[in-house]
Amino acid sequence: MKKKGSVLIECLIAVVIFLIGIVPITAFTINSLSIDRRSNEIEEAARITTTVIDYIKSEGYDTILAKNYWGTDTYKIASGSVQIDSDNNISNQILGSSFDLEGRGIDLEDAELTISVMKSDLVLDTTETYTNPVTNVASNVLFGSGGLSEEQFIYGRVTLKYESLKNGSGEKTYGQNFILAPIENRK
Repeated sequence: MKKKGSVLIECLIAVVIFLIGIVPITAFTINSLSIDRRSNEIEEAARITTTVIDYIKSEGYDTILAKNYWGTDTYKIASGSVQIDSDNNISNQILGSSFDLEGRGIDLEDAELTISVMKSDLVLDTTETYTNPVTNVASNVLFGSGGLSEEQFIYGRVTLKYESLKNGSGEKTYGQNFILAPIENRK
C-alpha cells in the first residue's frame, strides 16, 4: 500500500517537471509565430510600396519632369486595385487610370496608398573647389547650374496604410522614400 502512494507522488512530480519545461517552450513558439506573421506583413508592405516606386521610376526622369506633377495624393485600394478617377492629380499622371496590386499576407481591402512626388531645389555650395570627373570643370557648386548635375533630383515617398490581419493589432503604416536622379532616364 505504501508503494502505491509513492508511485502516484512520483508521477505527479514527473508531470510537474514536464510542465515546467514545456510551458516556456510553448510560450516561446507562440511568440515566434506572432513575430513571424508581423515580419511577413512588413515584408509584403515593403514589396507593394517597392512595386509602386519601381513603376514610378520606370517612367524615367525626363517623363516625370515634363509632366510637372508635384504634391501628394491618397487613394483607397478596393479589391487590390488603385482606382484613379481625376485627370489632374499626381498619381493619375504617374500610374494611369488604375494600378493593380496583389497583397499576399495582408488585407488590401480598404487600404490607402499615398504617393508624394517633389522636385528638389537643392543647390549645394561648398567652400572647397570640386572638379567634376565627367566634364573636368572645377566649381564650388555640387548641384545646380555648373555643378555635378544641371538638373535637380526628384524625390518622393510611397506610403501604404492597411489593416493588420492579426486580431486586434489595428491599422499599420509602411512607407518608403525614393530618389530619381537625372541619370535615371529609361524611356
